[in-house]
Formats: sequence, C-alpha cells, structure tokens
Amino acid sequence: MRHKQRLEEEQLEKLLRQMPRVKDDRDPKQIFREVHVALNKKPRSFNVMPALALAAAILIFAIISPLFLQNMNSSNTSMDQASEHSNRAGVMESAERDDSGGIAEKESVGIQSIDEDAMKSNEESEVALDDTEKSDDNDFAALSDEQPTFVVSSVMEETENVITIGVSAKDAMSNDGAFSFPVSVVVPKTDEESYINDLEKIRYELDYEKLGLSVPHLNDGAVITAEENEDGTKKAKIEVGSLYRGYSSTQSFTFADQVAETFRLHFTTVEYTNNGSSKNVEMAGDVKNGPEDLQKLRKKAYLKYKGTQDGPTFLVLSQKDYVDVQEAMKAMKTAPDQDSDSRIEASVPKTIEITSLQAEDDLVKIVLSPESILENTEETIFALEAMMMTAKEFGFKKVVFETVQSGSVGNVPLNEAVEVPLAPNPISYPR
Repeated sequence: MRHKQRLEEEQLEKLLRQMPRVKDDRDPKQIFREVHVALNKKPRSFNVMPALALAAAILIFAIISPLFLQNMNSSNTSMDQASEHSNRAGVMESAERDDSGGIAEKESVGIQSIDEDAMKSNEESEVALDDTEKSDDNDFAALSDEQPTFVVSSVMEETENVITIGVSAKDAMSNDGAFSFPVSVVVPKTDEESYINDLEKIRYELDYEKLGLSVPHLNDGAVITAEENEDGTKKAKIEVGSLYRGYSSTQSFTFADQVAETFRLHFTTVEYTNNGSSKNVEMAGDVKNGPEDLQKLRKKAYLKYKGTQDGPTFLVLSQKDYVDVQEAMKAMKTAPDQDSDSRIEASVPKTIEITSLQAEDDLVKIVLSPESILENTEETIFALEAMMMTAKEFGFKKVVFETVQSGSVGNVPLNEAVEVPLAPNPISYPR
C-alpha cells in the first residue's frame, strides 16, 4: 500500500515539474496595497424594495399569462375553422366547375361521400323512429309486417287461448243502443283454468279509450267464474250482486250483447248470481233464474267501425238479425240506421259486386262479378274477411271466393275453399 502511495507522489511531482513556469512581475509593495484595499472594502448593501417589486411582477405575469394564451388558442381555433370551411367551400365550388376529373373533382367526391353517409344515417334513424311510433300507436294485431288481417284465423288449441271480450263502439249508437262486437287476444294456455284468469286480468287492463271503445259493462264490478254443466259443457257464472239492478233498458240491451260476445265462443251457458244464488237475480227490471243458453249463431252481418284516426278498424256486428246469408251480405253494402254522428260504415265497398251465393252443406261459394276490383289493400282484405265472418254467423265453416282473378288477397286465397276465421278483431296485449 505504501509502495503504491509513493509511486503516485513521484508521478505527481514529475507532472508539476513539467508545467510551465509562472512569474509575477509585481513588486511586494504593490501586492500588499492591493490585498489591503480588498480587506478593507465594505460589503455591498442589499436593497429590499426592488426585489419585492420584481417578485410582484413575476406573480402578476404568472396569473394573466394562461388567460392570454387561452384567448390566443381560441382565436386560432376560430380562424382554423373558418379557414377549413372556406377551403371546403372552395373545393366544392371548384369541383362543380371542374369537369375534367382532376384533383378538385376527387375532393368533391370525398365530401359527397361524407354527406351521403350522413343522409343515410339520418334516414335510418327516421325509419327506426317511424317504426317505433307505429308500434306504439297501433295496438291492433291486424297491421302486421306481413299481411294485414282483421281476424284470428286459428290457434294451437293445446298451447294457446283466444280470449274474447265483448265491447261496444264508443262513437256509434242507434235507437237500439250501442253497436257491440268482440275483440280477441291470443295468449298462452297454461292450464284449464287459465282462460278465466286471463280474461279477468285482460278485461281490466285494455286501453279502451285508445282503441275508440267504451269500457265493457262487465267491468262495472261483475266477478266471473266458470264450471261445468251436467253434460260436460262449460258454463260462465257472473256474480252481479245488485250492481246492475238500476240499468236502463238500453244499458241492459248492450250488456246482454257484450256478455254474448264475451262467452259464446267457449261457453254454452251463462248464469247470473247475487251473493252466490242464481234465484231471483234482478237485472234492469228483468229477473234471472238459473242458466241461460248462449246463442252460438247470431245471424248478423259484420260492418266497419274506426273509432279514432290512428286507431284500428273493427269488424262490428249489426244490431239487426237476418233471415239468411244472402240478406246479410246485401246489408254489408250500406251503412245501417244509426245516429247522425255515429261512425258505422259499410264493410263491402262498391268496387266489389256479389253476383250470387251458392250454399253446399257447410260451404258457401261467393261468386264475384268480373268487374269487381280485388286489390291487395286493407279495404279489400277487410271486405273479404267481413264476408267470411258473416258466413260463419250462419253456420258455414268454409268459404270460396269465385272470381276471374287468380292468386290471393292478403291471406285469403281466391277460387279455393278456405276455413272461416276463429274470431274477429285481434289486438296485441303485452305480457
């Protein structure tokens, strides 16, 4: 260790000797004077006020500089946007003048592509909104995406039920009272008792006002149950208590129609009760005692009713009964006798002419004139389905529309037998 230290000292000494000589030409007195002056020189005084002023200036600058920079950026952004807008306008204007397919035309094509994409997006949004509004405003199952229909053609009997509710048109009256008819709701079948349970729920939850209908008289407080008759057929029991004792004769007429349209599809009899007893039940001056048969075939014609501008169009039963199907079909060509502000219309337009009806067992052939116009429109579909439902009122199970035209109208095939529908006026019901 000491040997190494000695070597370093010798190397240092050797390096010092190699350095150039330094010579000071000053004499000792001059050196003394300069040192003496430096030692006796007073220290420089420090003034506080200028330092404070400088610090305040720095602080003020630190506060206002971000605002200044922000204003400059905003101004630059506005200028950039204006410049960009001007450039776009110039490009589009140049593209309009340039028919040679140069650079300006390419720029214009790019801008047009952007505009077309934006327009396409807006159109898709408008279509989606329009579809949503249609879905919200239209509770009628007739206006589907496939083919409009005003009837329930059939259901899967093992898994589905058709709930029928007798209602009356809100804006349709005559001297005989309201025009009544059923609306139909297709629901899943869970068990044998699910029909009455669903009926009791749905009849209170439908928006009758929106559909242009009056609230059914059954909703005035009647409680509905069901049981079997001795022959195994179904009986509807209606607990009315004393609620309907004060009904007028017109109300009683409408109530009876609504009850028939609610139950005749699935039940054979109806029984009114008061506190559980079916004896001496008073109903608007009438006294009920025991079960009453429901008339399956009412021999009426189906007419047209539209209660609200945006609401559905309904197949409405005539108040009048007819002797045969020919007479009923003829009545469908004109509006019935009704109040001046009533809205019941003919269901078969003048453009459809029936030349003859030919009955063969449970099938009726409706022969249409060659001049009949059978377009695939809601008016024509409504007319054909109204005729099918009217044929059902007289016991026919199948219908043939014989015409020179081929194909089909809506879901109705022409020139071939088709089964009559199960029920009219399907409406959607959210579950």
